Amino acid sequence: MIQFYIMQEAHKLWPGKDIFALCEQSRLAMFDKVCGTDKVRIEFSKTYSVDSILGLWNDEIPAFREKAKKYFLYDYLMYSPPISA
Repeated sequence: MIQFYIMQEAHKLWPGKDIFALCEQSRLAMFDKVCGTDKVRIEFSKTYSVDSILGLWNDEIPAFREKAKKYFLYDYLMYSPPISA
């Protein structure tokens, strides 16, 4: 998550530079794989604001926790709070 804050601040310093346009296409593919989808990159590149992408991650947390709950050996809610700005 810290990398998105760094990109957000870098964009404030150099607003004319689009980090995603400057890199090779293969790097975009890897970025999307790490994020699990291209939606994060697309949404982030609209505003370069971390707040714009938090919903993409946080919206699916409750459903994932419910589905994965039976596999955990500990109280999963205690160890994984939602991501916040």
